[in-house]
Amino acid sequence: MIVLTLLNSLQRFYSSHVLLYHSTYRIVPKNIEKKLHNVKPDQLYRQIRWLKKYFDIVTVDEFLDKRKSGYVAITFDDGYESVFTEALPVLESLETPCTVFINGSSLAGKPLWRDKIRYLINKSLVADFLEYFSENSSDATHLTENNFYDMTKNPKINSRKIDTFIDKFLERIGIPLGDMLYCIGDKSVIPFSPFLTIGSHSLNHYVMSSLSDREQEDEIRENHEVLNSLNAHMSSIFSIPFGRRKDFNETTLRFMRKYGYKGFLYSRNLINVFGKPAAGIYSRELPCAERYMVEPTFNSFQKHLFKLGLKSIGGRIWLPRNRQ
Repeated sequence: MIVLTLLNSLQRFYSSHVLLYHSTYRIVPKNIEKKLHNVKPDQLYRQIRWLKKYFDIVTVDEFLDKRKSGYVAITFDDGYESVFTEALPVLESLETPCTVFINGSSLAGKPLWRDKIRYLINKSLVADFLEYFSENSSDATHLTENNFYDMTKNPKINSRKIDTFIDKFLERIGIPLGDMLYCIGDKSVIPFSPFLTIGSHSLNHYVMSSLSDREQEDEIRENHEVLNSLNAHMSSIFSIPFGRRKDFNETTLRFMRKYGYKGFLYSRNLINVFGKPAAGIYSRELPCAERYMVEPTFNSFQKHLFKLGLKSIGGRIWLPRNRQ
């Protein structure tokens, strides 16, 4: 592992990184345990402490402004309460800035729809839901128990529609939505910290490209209004829900520009290598950056980082000859 960490430290000379975390529970709630991306606070501490030795950790806004190798930005998606209660103290102890991208609907007491999906999986309710869904929608033909988690975030199926049917199903079987509220539900929980910046992850975390133009604007505009009402440092960068290229479209970019966003984040499991064709760090519409989900332990984080480094080196060799 020592050799691996030394090799990974060399990445500061040719790459920069946006790390993506979600929840940071020491003990993950059983209702959403399966399918939840979670990094425990002690592992978060080890990962960030190592990064500080070799990289300059900056805010995500500074990251997109500088666009230079050797920088790291720490980001959290969805606004899990554990981030504020368990992760932020770790980052403050290391004097490390971070950005938390929030879905404003949770501040109104609405659970994240992906946590409802996890609830159905963890409680073995998927088959029952699919039976109910098939009685009311032709979209159910695309879903099976095996593909349920991944297929529910397919851009071909309107996310808002699935969310609505899940709510109806849960109400039908007598399960209160309050059992699934794990993201921040009260703005008073958000501390005013010099190390904390808040950003937009859309209102409901729906797949943007699955929505109509009007629905997309509502998702961006309404969350923009909610977050601007908070007493917090605000980011001008937009975190695209799910973050794959197929999860947004030109309409998404148009409304990001309309509401003043200065850049956006992919989540395609890549690091940023500047000067490489098709690296993703530049966009005709808005500056953008790649990021990757962080592995749950320090050792698995280092192994994944090494693989990403090899992948990026391969891209530097081949992409100049094969411009896309």
